[in-house]
Amino acid sequence: MRTEFSVRTRGLDGLARRIAARHFPDAEAAAAARAAADLAGEIGAEAGAVATVAGTLARPLVQVSGATFLDRVRGAFDRPGDPVLDRIRLLFARRRRS
Repeated sequence: MRTEFSVRTRGLDGLARRIAARHFPDAEAAAAARAAADLAGEIGAEAGAVATVAGTLARPLVQVSGATFLDRVRGAFDRPGDPVLDRIRLLFARRRRS
């Protein structure tokens, strides 16, 4: 004779949901803001461009300005654009993972 049963404690599940709802969004927003600030700093140091952080805490946005730099990235009919931002972003992502 085989008997199967399962036990679920609703109190612990509810507690875990409340803790996550209260603390994880703040931690996630803080991590995103730190990463955006670090990326803006690297863009400024590596590319010599003015990079600022805009957007919201939950969804920061790194903006790059400077006419000379933007012309370099965009390129023109007689020359291709320089993918410097792609290189910086890839190197940044690799360093953050390791």
